[in-house]
Amino acid sequence: MQLSGLDSLQRKVADQLKKAAREAKVDLLPVDIALAVRGEYVIVNALIAPPDGTRPEYAQKMFLVYLSLPEKHEMAKKIPKGCYIIERIPDSPTPRARVVNLKGESVHEVPLNIIRTELPPESYEGGGGDEPILHSQAIIEQYHPTLYRDIVLQGYGIICYPTAGVWYWTWVVIVIVFAAA
Repeated sequence: MQLSGLDSLQRKVADQLKKAAREAKVDLLPVDIALAVRGEYVIVNALIAPPDGTRPEYAQKMFLVYLSLPEKHEMAKKIPKGCYIIERIPDSPTPRARVVNLKGESVHEVPLNIIRTELPPESYEGGGGDEPILHSQAIIEQYHPTLYRDIVLQGYGIICYPTAGVWYWTWVVIVIVFAAA
């Protein structure tokens, strides 16, 4: 069974995100674009290329995301369907990020989670060499801490730096929690 419609969808999503990146005057890293759909919730996530000399996890503009919530959901008024830049809030006492529309207006704030760990190279089979390994993820799930009453949209940037026999992994994560509609 061929699912050519899904291949077409993938190309359309990538093209639309690239168009939004041009409108926002940002460049995307040449890595995967992640898409998650659950009912009427949609998140598409791509990593923004940082300025020269800046690692992705330290950039101010981190992700370009497309968000779509059920039209009747109370947060859909605050975060209407569309593309957004996830920007680090500088000098915040705890790591936070803004959800900024393509007009440059902040529409929401979220916690910014940056997790670092070290793994020996044999624990990851996905590559090697000296270049950083970059991945993007998008996840939609029901939130177990609230006994599945809330929906969580998550955007991940995963960066790995293979250095001197140890792989330094960094996860940059935004989590947006919504009461289920």
